[in-house]
Amino acid sequence: MRSFRVSAQVLLLVIVPLALQLCLLTWMGNLQSEAEAQLKAAESSKKIADSINKLNAEEFDTVSKLGHMEMLESITDAEMDAMVARTISEYQELEELGKNEPELYHSVVTIKQDQLEGFGLARQIRATKDLHMKRTLWHQLVYKVQDVMYGRLSKVARRYEAQARKNTAAQTETRLRFQQVALLGGAVTMAISALIGFALATSISLRLNRLNDNNIRLATNRPLNKQMSGRDEIAKIDKTFHNMAKALEDASNKERAVIDNARDLICSVHKGKFSAVNPASLALLGYKQDELFGARIVDLIAEPNDVTAAFVASLREQNESTSTEVRMRHKDNHIVDTLWSTQWSEKEKSTFCVIHDISERRAAERLRQEIVHMVTHDLRTPLTTLSNIFQLLLHKRDIETENKKEHYLHVGERNVDRLILLVNDLLDIEKIRSGQMLMDPSPQQLDECFATCLDSVSPIAESKEIKLNLEPTTLIVKGDGDKIDRILINLVGNAIKFSPVGGTVDVHAAVENDMAKIVVKDQGKGIPADELEKIFERFHQVYGHQDVKGSSGLGLTICRAFVELHGGRIWAESTVGEGTSFCFTLPLASKETSSSLITDLVAEPGKTSSQQVPNNPDYS
Repeated sequence: MRSFRVSAQVLLLVIVPLALQLCLLTWMGNLQSEAEAQLKAAESSKKIADSINKLNAEEFDTVSKLGHMEMLESITDAEMDAMVARTISEYQELEELGKNEPELYHSVVTIKQDQLEGFGLARQIRATKDLHMKRTLWHQLVYKVQDVMYGRLSKVARRYEAQARKNTAAQTETRLRFQQVALLGGAVTMAISALIGFALATSISLRLNRLNDNNIRLATNRPLNKQMSGRDEIAKIDKTFHNMAKALEDASNKERAVIDNARDLICSVHKGKFSAVNPASLALLGYKQDELFGARIVDLIAEPNDVTAAFVASLREQNESTSTEVRMRHKDNHIVDTLWSTQWSEKEKSTFCVIHDISERRAAERLRQEIVHMVTHDLRTPLTTLSNIFQLLLHKRDIETENKKEHYLHVGERNVDRLILLVNDLLDIEKIRSGQMLMDPSPQQLDECFATCLDSVSPIAESKEIKLNLEPTTLIVKGDGDKIDRILINLVGNAIKFSPVGGTVDVHAAVENDMAKIVVKDQGKGIPADELEKIFERFHQVYGHQDVKGSSGLGLTICRAFVELHGGRIWAESTVGEGTSFCFTLPLASKETSSSLITDLVAEPGKTSSQQVPNNPDYS
């Protein structure tokens, strides 16, 4: 039936019962016609039988009047004529009833003729005077009357009475059959109609339920049921629904691919919590999607509480798309600068957000500011000083004494050295970034590196009355001696700059996890916890330390690059107000190499690594 349209199936449900009803009515009509014919035949037979019986009754009445010859002779001609007329009238009525039945009609006509012949004999008996003739005619008359009344006429009457009873019985049987056919046919028609209706209703209901189930499956993102077969409207709707679902799935897959592969974090926020997040959360904040689902956004925002509260409240109030810069906290606790583009959906009661990482842009802005600061202080100041010195020397102003001239030359030399240091640092940074920085690793005695560092930074320490305490060590590392010296000079030099006058800088080394760990500790102001990682960035200056001069802002960046080139790592540990410890690790040299180097050093005079630098107020 699924090959037919639903309208055709419903029409079939109507036509089949109607056809059955028509057949049943035709059958019942035939039975009714048969019953009516049998009734008519029974009535006709009964009427014929009644007419014959009436005729017989008339004949008995006539015979009773003519039962003896004397009675016959006593009847007048008028009475005889009346009896003959009455008899003829009865036979005419009987002939009228039997005109459609040739056999009956022929029998009636024959009996009528015999009856009239009997009346003729009666007339002859009345007319003759011969007694013998009368008796002969009387015997003939008696025989004919007996033959008519008790013979043929009675036989015909009995036959039609039997036929009337038979037709009546047949009619009764036909009517009974009519009732049975009406009841049984009605029941069969209703049963067939109900069966067809049930099958059609069940088929349509099941298929509609299947369509509804597909709606639910589509809404809950589950696979759809198999496509229905057939060519009716429901099958076409199901086919269209499957095509629509396929198109939606393709569109959803494309949308999901765009969202999943987007570099920006795309999410929705409901009641201050993440309700959906794309995979970019791992790259941006270090969290997987399931880790952020249901998490409060305030826990990830690294802004002051009042700013955070105002931002979260604004997510539910703004109906137009807005952009807001927000600092967020990465899983490893570092700060990420982000730009939030938000749109509130009244229908979903959620805020849809696109979070863009602007850390590089912010870093570039800070780098630009730091470069401007560097140019302003680290380039312009030395160049201005040199320009002033050259002008004084050229115009011979204020240089009457040789001492002043020498002083100006020393100041110029220091500024030139400062510029050379800045240029060298910039060149080193560029070499490190481009991968062109070369290393010459070899076994290095750390004590010698400490001594080199001491020689380099002693003048600075003397100027600030800083005590340098470099503990002796026998550790031998594998690395580039020049770069290790530079790391130590940069770290110890920074420690001296940020230590108070009369303070102490400690340097010591120890073995930790099969690596040499070197620690440089000062007694300065200390560094806040959120700045400990940033201080190794280019041109970064810790808040509150901007007043310290003489730095290119690249020293710690170069130190980290040199340490990482050796396969070690560098970090800072600090408590604000108690000073800072800079730690870095270097790989130890092999035991065979260390033993050989120690043997060679034993033959040479040792160098002390611990020194109290005396005060030298003339150092500049």
